[in-house]
Amino acid sequence: MKYPTRNYYSQLLMVLTMTLGLSLAACKKLIEIPPNPPDKISAEGVYSSDKNALGALVGLYANFNTGTYLSSINGGTLSVFTGLSADELMNTVSTPAVDETFGNSMRTDNGIAAEMWTTGYRGIYQTNAFLEGIADNPKLSESFKRQGRGEALLTRALYYFNLVNVFGKIPMVKTTDYRVNGVMPRSTVDEIYTFIISDLTESITLLTDAYPTAGRVRPNINAARALLSRVYLYKGQWKDASDMAGLVIGAGIYELVEPNGVFIDGSKEAIWQVLTLNLWGQTSEADALFPRNPSDVPQYLITEDLENALDENAAGLTDKRKLQWMGINSVAGVDYLYPAKYKNTDATVTPMEDYMIFRIGEQYLIRAEALAQQNLLDAARTDLNKIRERAGLNGTTAVTKDEVLAAIARERRVELFAEWGHRWFDLKRTGKANAVLAPLKPGWEATDALYPVPLTETKTNTFLDQNPGYN
Repeated sequence: MKYPTRNYYSQLLMVLTMTLGLSLAACKKLIEIPPNPPDKISAEGVYSSDKNALGALVGLYANFNTGTYLSSINGGTLSVFTGLSADELMNTVSTPAVDETFGNSMRTDNGIAAEMWTTGYRGIYQTNAFLEGIADNPKLSESFKRQGRGEALLTRALYYFNLVNVFGKIPMVKTTDYRVNGVMPRSTVDEIYTFIISDLTESITLLTDAYPTAGRVRPNINAARALLSRVYLYKGQWKDASDMAGLVIGAGIYELVEPNGVFIDGSKEAIWQVLTLNLWGQTSEADALFPRNPSDVPQYLITEDLENALDENAAGLTDKRKLQWMGINSVAGVDYLYPAKYKNTDATVTPMEDYMIFRIGEQYLIRAEALAQQNLLDAARTDLNKIRERAGLNGTTAVTKDEVLAAIARERRVELFAEWGHRWFDLKRTGKANAVLAPLKPGWEATDALYPVPLTETKTNTFLDQNPGYN
């Protein structure tokens, strides 16, 4: 089978990024878009053929990696700002919104919370529009509709997963009808998770083992399984989580690679990675976290707490992740440690980097935790040790169930730092946010674990109630 090339998708995505940026720039509140805004592309034209509809499908991923970290909740915003809210990152450039995020003192008009909400629902709107456009469409082949629906359901599930873990209760938007969406109340967290599981379960029935492109820049069945295994872990469905992660690991096409090779284009660790969409060849995380000059003070630093955790976890050895995933800029005699999983800030730099959505390293940690919760400790240690050995460390010395779970939690912290909000979400799902963050964050309150529903949204839709702790 002849697949479209990386260059084809890269060019298509760059065009779509510019087009979507123009067409959606004026849409501050996605859920109140009128049915036929003047800048809306004709659905009849977009969904008139497989080729045209492919543009709409690939366009769903345009917001994931534009190279600007404030572009989308799924495009760097989550990694950076939940890292500040947790104990991973600290900022060196002061703005009210960023300071509030780091200090867990957000106001309802905080622009970062508003950006996450707005871009999340913008992505959901685009995904719903695609699903409506291909449904029962006689101009499209059945194979395209099957693949397209599977990818779109996965994409929608990812948006909802991130939104529900940031805000708690959220509206469950399933349509593009602004009359319905504009007065929609918030659904419970359990209702949202049920919807996510439904989307992912159907996605798995539609996607196949084969990737639809020459690389892994569009998802296959294992991408949907990867997110579903994470959902089951968060829900405490341990057997389901270990089984689903086991299917991904058992596919036999993913490998743990050297830390420096994890995030590059064509990484064997990638389950799903999205192309870089800008002239500079940089990912959204590189835009935020990697300083362009060695004489610059990085905008976001690794906290001393995270550095100490990494060193303690290494037990006297040198962790490859510290050497290869963290960088140091020495400025005026002061060393500044910053996240450096993504390093490219120039399109001429090789190897190229793609934006990692899901990777096999996380699946080993998911399975390890789920197995430990089922008292399958030997199997859990085996999975945990694969991650430690890749980092150049000795195997775990944990023996009891509590010790193994604690070791896995430590490993998740140092393996998944500054990626997709993992640390922030882990602290909350395990009930440890108060114990961990209260000593580090003056003024921390339990209600800080949820971001505020943006003031602009509660003013527009009076059916939206506010999270506790926010006026």
